[in-house]
Amino acid sequence: MAIIIDTLEEDISDFVLSDDGTGAGIRIPAMLISKKDGDALVNYLLGTNDPETALTAEFLMDVHDDNSVDATLWYSSSDDRSLDFVKNVAEFIEPIIKTVNFMPKFVTWSCPHCDSDSKRTNCVSDGKYCAMQHDANIDIDGVEVVMENLRQHCIYELGNNSTLGHKSLFYQATQKSPKDMYFEYVSRAHEVCGTRLTGECSKLVAANLGID
Repeated sequence: MAIIIDTLEEDISDFVLSDDGTGAGIRIPAMLISKKDGDALVNYLLGTNDPETALTAEFLMDVHDDNSVDATLWYSSSDDRSLDFVKNVAEFIEPIIKTVNFMPKFVTWSCPHCDSDSKRTNCVSDGKYCAMQHDANIDIDGVEVVMENLRQHCIYELGNNSTLGHKSLFYQATQKSPKDMYFEYVSRAHEVCGTRLTGECSKLVAANLGID
């Protein structure tokens, strides 16, 4: 297991450990700890004379009284493998959708100091949210990826809104749980648009599913 120590004195409670921003490079169990905690561990190890000294890490999770499960997926809409995963896992989650608190999270990075051309091509909100470009999608601008991430997030939120979800054209047309809306959209869009889930293709898929 790898323990990564932050080099800065800062609050890391909301940090996500994701290497270069794509989340694809960490292949062993790893955890990020603050500089203060890291210094304490390093000083302890340097001060002990026992060669058998070992450190252990414990991961604690909250348990829900209703036996529901929380599941979070971090990905980018331009990543083919992530889209395949969402499409394939849908058939297993949909039958138990009421007991699985599934939440998609989207990987972005900020670049407030980038030049104006880079911001215009890869970012929104003046560099606050930018997207990585995968090699297979070199012709897709980062801003297109950010907007598709936002579209998928909005569709997920719509399906989880008990009032709006049941009023949606998707629910009226399919009679499926509104929570299935996100999985249905990602699966259909990935099938029709490939990894280029941008612009008119994505809008057309959403319209055909009755997602307004």
